[in-house]
Amino acid sequence: MGEAACRVSDECMEGGNCCDWTRELRCLSFDPVGLPERGYRVFPDKLENDDLIVFRDVSEREFHLLLSDGFQIPETDPQSVSFAKGSPLAIVYACSHREDALANGAILVAKFDSLDGIEGIAVEHSMIHVYKLERMPKIIGHCIVPADYEHV
Repeated sequence: MGEAACRVSDECMEGGNCCDWTRELRCLSFDPVGLPERGYRVFPDKLENDDLIVFRDVSEREFHLLLSDGFQIPETDPQSVSFAKGSPLAIVYACSHREDALANGAILVAKFDSLDGIEGIAVEHSMIHVYKLERMPKIIGHCIVPADYEHV
């Protein structure tokens, strides 16, 4: 499918801390060139093809809150946190949920330990819904989607 839309930044490479794909992911920056040709898959195939990896679209402000406070189950319906099984769906929402035209969006990448027969998780064709806080996947990385990127 070609290269991913998120690439390792120069500062990450200079810091020498990109020894595995999880660490590398934390240093990725958004590059929209060729995104349509890749089916709008933002991340490397290693992540996109892993059944335990999910993607969550958020505003950049919400991204920073999630890093400090973690995921929270909303008190209003639906009382779950939803994750996309592929980044093409997450990028649509990352662009449409921006707080204003000047705000960046973000796509979080998270990983479940398992999805087999676990109570509190509903797996659908393109989404996974988590109803119990203790079942949340671990955030393993992110990609900031710049405010000037317009998804078509």
